[in-house]
Amino acid sequence: MISPKIQLTYVDGPVGSFKTTSLLSYLRNNSIPATVCTQTNNLSGQYVTAEGLDIEMICREVRKDGDYTAASQTYRERLLSDPARVYAVNQQVAVACQDADPDRFYFFDEVPVVFETFKFNSLPLSQDFVSGWLASALSDEPSYYEMEATDFIRNIAEHGWKDDVLKDCEDIIKVAQRIASEHYRVFVHAKSFNAFKNGIPKQLQFFIVARPSLFPKHSTFMGANYKKSLQYLIWSVSEDVEFVPHPEIKAKHDDLSHKAEQTEIHYVSERNFSKALFNEKTSGIQKAVKATSFPKIAKATGKAIAEQFAGVKFIYCSNSEYERTKWAGPLGTLVSSNSRGWNGGRDFNMAVFLAAINYDPATFTFLRKLYGINKEAAKYALTFESAYQFAGRTSLRMKDSNERIILIFGDRATAKAMQGFIPGCPEPKLIDLGIPELLFPDDEPEADEEGEASVQPVKVEKTADELREENNVHSQLRNRRIRILKNHAETLQYEGFRFRFWAHHSAMETLETQALDWETILEYFRTYVNREEVSAKDANKMFREGVFFDNENHLLKDNIQSTKIVVLDIDNVTGDVKELSAYLKCRKISHLIVSTFSCVNVENYSERQIKIRVLIPLTEAVDAENYSRIIRLLNRDIREKFDNQFPVDPACMSINNRFYAPCRPAKGEPIFIDGTYYDYDITRFVKKAAVFLDARWCMVRNLPEDLEAPAIKRHIAGSVRKSADEIVMECAAMAGAGNGDGPFYNAAVELIKAGYSKEEAIAALSGKEHMFGSGKGRNAERAVTNAKAKQRAIAA
Repeated sequence: MISPKIQLTYVDGPVGSFKTTSLLSYLRNNSIPATVCTQTNNLSGQYVTAEGLDIEMICREVRKDGDYTAASQTYRERLLSDPARVYAVNQQVAVACQDADPDRFYFFDEVPVVFETFKFNSLPLSQDFVSGWLASALSDEPSYYEMEATDFIRNIAEHGWKDDVLKDCEDIIKVAQRIASEHYRVFVHAKSFNAFKNGIPKQLQFFIVARPSLFPKHSTFMGANYKKSLQYLIWSVSEDVEFVPHPEIKAKHDDLSHKAEQTEIHYVSERNFSKALFNEKTSGIQKAVKATSFPKIAKATGKAIAEQFAGVKFIYCSNSEYERTKWAGPLGTLVSSNSRGWNGGRDFNMAVFLAAINYDPATFTFLRKLYGINKEAAKYALTFESAYQFAGRTSLRMKDSNERIILIFGDRATAKAMQGFIPGCPEPKLIDLGIPELLFPDDEPEADEEGEASVQPVKVEKTADELREENNVHSQLRNRRIRILKNHAETLQYEGFRFRFWAHHSAMETLETQALDWETILEYFRTYVNREEVSAKDANKMFREGVFFDNENHLLKDNIQSTKIVVLDIDNVTGDVKELSAYLKCRKISHLIVSTFSCVNVENYSERQIKIRVLIPLTEAVDAENYSRIIRLLNRDIREKFDNQFPVDPACMSINNRFYAPCRPAKGEPIFIDGTYYDYDITRFVKKAAVFLDARWCMVRNLPEDLEAPAIKRHIAGSVRKSADEIVMECAAMAGAGNGDGPFYNAAVELIKAGYSKEEAIAALSGKEHMFGSGKGRNAERAVTNAKAKQRAIAA
């Protein structure tokens, strides 16, 4: 879902780089109606004292009787009475009231939150609530659904949640408001959503992303490490945004290298700080104990600080539930772990950051699959940035201070990240707390939201260029979308649908139809399924929709230019075909489901062998590459809902496949399901044209391989890729009279190396097993899958 082109300005720079000073100078020199948007009232108050500017701070006004006037009400009134003035308000107030003066200039001091998650167990989101009132649609990634607003959700968003028991559940109201707003996108994990609807007591998590349209049109975002923020990482992939540095507001230095010689970094644990670590139990002499509980770690840290840094005052933080733990002594000052913009720590030269601030595994997986943001980038945006901002409250932000700076973090990963923020800083040092369980790095892969351990690639040395490519998967997604749409613009388009028929499998002549509309196609296939009887499968007609380079050439392969119908060939059906049709229709995917000659549709379940073809019309014609993408994405959509009940034949997922026409099955009743989705005009009670699958939207959705770091390919200048058949023939010739299993697998490897997709490689090998001589048990899909996995391991 790409929005119209938006230009956003930003100001990047480390803490203490005079970004705020530059903003104030800009406001002094430019008489413009402006609002400074801050995350706290304390930060807003710091702008009031700026010399040479008359900035008014707006906040909630509490009266003596305890009643109050909301900040948003006061702000709106001031915009009407004195629109030319400069105001400092909370970011949420500024966003909510932007309609009162849409032409103002807004400066966001600190990057606003654009990503939220909400988790619900069986209550307050009951199974009836989810199945009856929450509506979902396909998203940019098949393993997630995007929520759609219903009248019920809009009512909750406007009037609140009226449940007798849970009427004040604020989280439900917030989620409903986000779903109902066009300025947010709300996602759920598809399998979890389906399980919840089916009554399985499983947690349901909502992932919410704000869109650029939420913010005023004249917005400038200011923040340290801006290009590592989730705002930048998410919007650069999902929205049509151009990020432009502000031409006049600038930081005075790019990093903190000038603080390197006077800064020392320490950490207390080789293992990552997390609440799981704090709650971990290890076997004791009598019973299991929490050897790494937070109180134990904190008290040991306090003792070590008193011994190694005696007499040094410091600020410290922890998770809110541990703030009552007394461990820091009289020299420690407790500060919130979210202390962005706070300037009260400038007189401190030491900071101790012991907060465990992390995304859960499900969130890491979501960010990676939807936006290509790998785990390291996500940790930089949250965990490491939180630690960096906290450390930046000390004299680290004071450019002219020459005091020794001591920074202590919970784990080694955070300490190493901080070293990267301060180029030239010495290697972080471990403070041994005498807790053996903290001395061994984590080596177990975390499970994703499906309960499966995420794959950990073998760590090998990489070049700087390869590392850079690997860490920019999110930008690869955006570049891929741009490339796909650019290539698609050159695809041959045509009116209606055009079918080519072969009288039988070996026919040397073809029959081409004129342009047909969808209704005509439905009637034609309806008649064919119910009346056409053939003596054998090979005697049946074959078809393919599309336009061809040479209509005189009866061959299909490498002759078809583009097509407007995707065909799913499903042979081993174990589910209810009507449920498949209902699912596609609820996703607004028009389709036609027909049986084949080999289909055995009988009452006796033990004899039943359902084989179907699903025809899905597209809004535009697509070429071979995008056809392959769309069919793989549809296959994943179906698998997310039905697992393996409707497996699409991987050997029939290429534009070069033709198909036997539908007919009466050899045994049993024919299957014909018209799954056309119509957009009804309720004011006239007449149906509009059928709604076809949006080809442009579908082809730019994410596939798993889009998230892989690109393999470093070395091409020979002037080389031309061999055809798939040439590669197969060459490998088959190498088999000789001996066992051909090895050459068969080598053919799969060579096809993948040549750049053919998994489906194209399977199609090229299917039916050619006999060409490789002796040997048995060859399987094209298995060979290609293994070859693909080997390529990924080499790339890693």
